[in-house]
Amino acid sequence: MGYLGFNSLHACMLTYIGVTRGAVIKFWAFTFVFLSGIFAWMLARDLKLSALASFVGGLMYMTTPVLFDRLMGGAQDYIEGYMFLPLFCF
Repeated sequence: MGYLGFNSLHACMLTYIGVTRGAVIKFWAFTFVFLSGIFAWMLARDLKLSALASFVGGLMYMTTPVLFDRLMGGAQDYIEGYMFLPLFCF
């Protein structure tokens, strides 16, 4: 997979229309973190937890130090696996 967006074809194509690679990387990083929280919330709701408990669980899952450490390191494959993990637990 490579580092977050640097060697990807979509990032190279977007530079031709004026979007910087930094913007692409920040977009994907935000998307991965946001979707990890959404998927954890969906798992908690599927486990019949209350709305508040599901929200707190999703919020805690998306703000763990491990995720941000890997995000700063650029480990895209780890972040994608972390994001999809709640979906595999359904």
